[in-house]
Amino acid sequence: MIYIDNRQDKIPVTTELIKSLEDIIAFTLKEEGVAISYEVSVVLVDNCNIKDRFLSQIDMSNYISIINITRKKKNDNMNSL
Repeated sequence: MIYIDNRQDKIPVTTELIKSLEDIIAFTLKEEGVAISYEVSVVLVDNCNIKDRFLSQIDMSNYISIINITRKKKNDNMNSL
């Protein structure tokens, strides 16, 4: 069984796209020799959803430090880095 969950609005998810994804998954599993019943979930997300999902999944207690990268202002002197 193949489940497709569309959580984005950047590309249209047409019946043709869903059929193509299902065909690709079925072909790949067949080529890999999967001969048992299977369940595959495909979640289509945008960048914001990926970021939110990532941040909710990580365990911050394993991090020693977090690097904060900020964009340099146009008028800042490059030597001040």
